[in-house]
Amino acid sequence: MNVEAFETFEVEQDDRRYVVELHYDTSAGAPWENQDFLGAVEVAGHREAHLGEEVVLKSPGERFIAGSHHYPSSGVLYDFAEAVAEAKKWVTPEEGETKGQAAVRLANQDMDTIRGWLRDDWFYVGVVVKDMTDTDCPCCAPSASLWCIGYEYGDENDKGGHIRREVLPDLIHEVEGYREAA
Repeated sequence: MNVEAFETFEVEQDDRRYVVELHYDTSAGAPWENQDFLGAVEVAGHREAHLGEEVVLKSPGERFIAGSHHYPSSGVLYDFAEAVAEAKKWVTPEEGETKGQAAVRLANQDMDTIRGWLRDDWFYVGVVVKDMTDTDCPCCAPSASLWCIGYEYGDENDKGGHIRREVLPDLIHEVEGYREAA
């Protein structure tokens, strides 16, 4: 696990000063290891074909998503047909959309998530919050952390607000609990 933060910023709340660190979460693994997708996901095998072409071995209904540095000599197979069938069981279509169209939309969203991770459009981070109000020593500061959080490139200082809205309040509350218990 990477110890050095790739981004650090401060947050003030209730007369307390918190330092927030974002770390690359290199132990998180692939997204299909951390969350459920509608269809099965597996690393695809390749075999050499004539004239140096590569042929992907896939079943009908599966879609191939090209590899990246995560899987440089292969890619990922996503069972699109299975995903659509699963989504049709519970999806509520948006206005003007059939149940089938809604299921395809959700399966495509899964594929976009997988493709984005393979292309490094997003990655996993760990968020560490330290209460620096009563100390200058980061190692001594009460802290809390949460890991395996999706983070998109271009979110410098979390412009999208995902971490500030959803993660920081819980971590600050956790740090306050440590301080009050001490």
